[in-house]
Amino acid sequence: MSSDGSPDPREPRETRAQLRGKLVEGVRLIFLALFATGGYTIGARTNATPNAARTILYVFLGAATGYVLGGVFGRLTIRAVSGMEEELRRRQPAELAGGTVGLIIALLIAALLMLPAAASRLPNETVMPSGISFPLS
Repeated sequence: MSSDGSPDPREPRETRAQLRGKLVEGVRLIFLALFATGGYTIGARTNATPNAARTILYVFLGAATGYVLGGVFGRLTIRAVSGMEEELRRRQPAELAGGTVGLIIALLIAALLMLPAAASRLPNETVMPSGISFPLS
């Protein structure tokens, strides 16, 4: 920092390795939270009588599993993102813009084709699977 409080342009920015480490830790945190929640759910539902110690054990085991798997999936995410970056660097900007415009047009057409099915008075399960249906109101 310079004397006036502004960042000094000579100070090094975060390196790629630091940013990758933050991404891995972010993915790990998400997995840890999800698996700890799953551990709590399993611990609370498997006991006929409420037992706080056993529930805490399941939360701990879920969090530990999430920590390990989160690191693995975080590194896989880094590998996928790096590969995507390299592939995008090799593409021409006009090719990327054309692909983006084509994607947007295709999504709009798909949404328009879906409207009659979504607006029908039939139950959603008979028109489309419930996992992808949503109310349009």
